[in-house]
Amino acid sequence: MRLTRLSLAPLLAASISAAHASSVSGTAYCGIQYNSGGQGSSYAIQTPTLATLANAESTSEGVCATFSSGSINYRTGYGNPGTSLSSFLAYSGNTSASFFATGAANGAPAATATGSQNSDGTLFVITGSTFLTQGQLVTLSHDDGANLYISGNGLTNDLISPTGSGTQTIADQGPFVLPSNVMTGAYTFELLYNSNYEQPAELDSNINVPTPEPSSLALFGTGVLGVYGAVRRRFARG
Repeated sequence: MRLTRLSLAPLLAASISAAHASSVSGTAYCGIQYNSGGQGSSYAIQTPTLATLANAESTSEGVCATFSSGSINYRTGYGNPGTSLSSFLAYSGNTSASFFATGAANGAPAATATGSQNSDGTLFVITGSTFLTQGQLVTLSHDDGANLYISGNGLTNDLISPTGSGTQTIADQGPFVLPSNVMTGAYTFELLYNSNYEQPAELDSNINVPTPEPSSLALFGTGVLGVYGAVRRRFARG
């Protein structure tokens, strides 16, 4: 029997694509106004740092949503369906969320339990875990401001997002390279994102998509080669 040539490329590609995104958890605080450290207007809100996060949360109208998601890919407005907080979260297609009515603290319009967003901005706090590889590219595309922190492998709440990303709109931004002090390994992350004055809103990141661990790829490759050899010998005997 003639031996059919086998290609290892599809099998190796399958191993790489098998690195599924880990689920993230998030909390949305509505009506944060300028109390998070604003830029002179209640509609131009600076995204808080971890150091000022507690103040931003406590001076908001309160928690207006909690959610979990399989991907960080949210948006609404400007051609995207929906104009509410609920439609923003639903854009990823794999999000479950609970919405809560909040009081009109600070004299701002109250958010509603149906997921409508008020006019004073919403702060999102998103946490999860991942596996990072030294020198890899990380996507963080957003409008209105985002700060991304990681912990693990000797780092504690290290800010890795590009300088100034917490104070400006950077929609459709290209990926950035991890700082040189980020070694290959497992990490937890905390992503702070601010959506000002309703629409449009965008947040997209691959931080929760772990890269394949080198040792895992090596083991997988060894297994593939073993299977390939066994099949080759079986065909040769036939």
